[in-house]
Amino acid sequence: MINHIGFYVEDLETANAFYHPLVQSFGYDIIFTTPHCIAYGVHGSPVFEIYTGKPKSERLHVAFEVSSKELVERFHTTALALGAQDNGGPGYRSYTPNYYAAFIICPNGHNLEAVHFVTS
Repeated sequence: MINHIGFYVEDLETANAFYHPLVQSFGYDIIFTTPHCIAYGVHGSPVFEIYTGKPKSERLHVAFEVSSKELVERFHTTALALGAQDNGGPGYRSYTPNYYAAFIICPNGHNLEAVHFVTS
């Protein structure tokens, strides 16, 4: 399906100061960097990238699937501590059964989500 997603930011270093600790909160790390890109992911496979060199991307929604409710909560807490705006605290949503998620608006204006599908 989707291999990775990315968007353009105004300043790569400033954006990385937000996104790197945020994605570390649920187990991603920097996979590679270039002068115009930072890629985050797991096991050497990029999942999420930020870029410079073009105008900042318009508002997007990106949902990260995480492995537990605790990681949804950690994502939300970490994002707020990094200066994000709350856009829906951790909790169950009525979208589908067992959908546990939290939402934030990042400093670049994107709606980011951590979601966990609770199985028991």
